[in-house]
Amino acid sequence: MMKRLVVTAIVSLVCAVAASAACAREPVYVRAYGPYAQRPATLALWASDSLEELHWSGWGTRVATGVGKVTMHGIQTNYKYVLLPARVQLTHIARCDDRLVYLHVRTFYQGSWNVGHTDGCRVSG
Repeated sequence: MMKRLVVTAIVSLVCAVAASAACAREPVYVRAYGPYAQRPATLALWASDSLEELHWSGWGTRVATGVGKVTMHGIQTNYKYVLLPARVQLTHIARCDDRLVYLHVRTFYQGSWNVGHTDGCRVSG
């Protein structure tokens, strides 16, 4: 019984110090242009383009990674929407509006990483 109490106390202390979402067993969310979501299939990060068909790994850990496609349009696509392969990483979990939220985003498409920024509790590209 004493051993169990000591282990519980150590785990509680580690969770308190690390402020880990996994320890807290609280859900972790992301918010872009819309409501808070967990493992969203679509993530709108800028005015008219978005990340689509996302499949996630590592959700709730320090780095959540999504693989899917990015919608693009503009001069390089003759102003037609196209879907291109893309990856996304969400990092920096913090408490926002009484929940744990990813605040930083990085997207990878067309051979380069793009870093998003936060707008309060919302990520944006």
